[in-house]
Amino acid sequence: MRWSCLFLALFVVAFSASGAGMNLPCVGARALAMGGAFRAVADDGSALYWNPAGIAQIDNSQVAALGHYLMTFSTFTPADTLVALNGLFREDDSEKLDRTFLVGHVFSVFVPSEQSKWRWGFSVYSPSGVGSTWDVLHNEPVERVGTVNPSEMNPMFPDSNYILGITEALPDEDFRAQLMSYTFSPGASYALSERISIGIAGIYSFARLDVGLPSADYNRMEADTGVVFQEGNFEGSSYGFNLGALFDAGAGWSFGGNFKLQSDFSLAGDLGETIYQFHNEDLHRLALIFGDTILAGGVLHVQPISAKAKLPRPLEFGIGASFRPNDRWLFALDLSFTQWSELDSVILEPSSGENDRLAAIPMHWKDTYRISAGGEFNFSRYSARLGAFYEPNPPLAAYQNLFIPDMNDRVAFTGGLAGFWEDLIVELSAELEFFGETTAEPNWDGDFLLNIPSTFSSKVASIVLSVIYSF
Repeated sequence: MRWSCLFLALFVVAFSASGAGMNLPCVGARALAMGGAFRAVADDGSALYWNPAGIAQIDNSQVAALGHYLMTFSTFTPADTLVALNGLFREDDSEKLDRTFLVGHVFSVFVPSEQSKWRWGFSVYSPSGVGSTWDVLHNEPVERVGTVNPSEMNPMFPDSNYILGITEALPDEDFRAQLMSYTFSPGASYALSERISIGIAGIYSFARLDVGLPSADYNRMEADTGVVFQEGNFEGSSYGFNLGALFDAGAGWSFGGNFKLQSDFSLAGDLGETIYQFHNEDLHRLALIFGDTILAGGVLHVQPISAKAKLPRPLEFGIGASFRPNDRWLFALDLSFTQWSELDSVILEPSSGENDRLAAIPMHWKDTYRISAGGEFNFSRYSARLGAFYEPNPPLAAYQNLFIPDMNDRVAFTGGLAGFWEDLIVELSAELEFFGETTAEPNWDGDFLLNIPSTFSSKVASIVLSVIYSF
């Protein structure tokens, strides 16, 4: 049987906001304000993320608490091809429903009095983010979803195309995928000399995924003769490490770099399904003659089952340089690489060990890099910071979906202020990312579309407030 209608991906990767790949733009207020050019600076607790060797520069123990508030704005306009193929989609523009996210981070560094070369640290942060909630489908019964030739179901049936509909209203939130994740990272640094330090930070990441989306599995929809909505909650963890090195070259110059490697996320949980069954009155009556109840319409609730999935985590590394010509000015530049090609596909399977695939989502992401530049000017007890970065987006238009609507490369501008009062530092930073507007052309695999041909536009803004206490 061939359905001339489009159904979409279950999920790919999800954390808490949107951005290139699934990495949040920057971790830490000062790092954000300087556009992420921080590997050769790394002189606060967020060095446990950027370059663990950097905490060797900290003279006093400190604790930092940060609040990271993100605002995302994305718009989706379905292409005429999509609306013609699938009567479920509304023709008008849709805006992403979940626009704001609040993420917290904590960094701490301990400076032992008896060990001048060692520094110890512990941090809790959310390093990654992508996820979306949309309402793009009709919220009432639909008379035409697609067509079917019943002779492909039974050679005794008529050889002609019949219109299929659905008799029940679809959910208001018809595409939803959010995965909240936090990383717990203990670390240490050691000063090999006055100019060279090394560091390492362990990584334990815990993730919780919440999804509620139509399935992309063509065979499932054919077998169940309906729109299959899948809802599930999954949890998983990942382990890894972050190695760093920092070199003070003198004359105001510093160079730093890090290498980060993590295991795949192993996600497990329960997956339930609601099938909005296709309806055609004429074919339903004909099927009853043969003792079948297909194309009867209505809703079928399927008992949840245990399911599992693996989510690859990419290798990351970066290098940076900073220059401080005097006590007032600081300039920094970073170049980093992320091996997003590890995300070739995501497969959801039963936990029972059966070979059946509940969903198989092609990704085919590409490796990317990020160029970051930033600067800082110190005056009296205050600092002003500016930065920018450029990063190609790893998802491809050929597999574009509503889950990751940020299809363009991103350009971001950042800035911030800091005030210093004895043992207290207060920092306020902001960032604005632009993705622009792009149209995804149809990508066909026979009669089936692998992407969502539509026009997407998106931008992201974020504000970070940080308080650092030294003791």
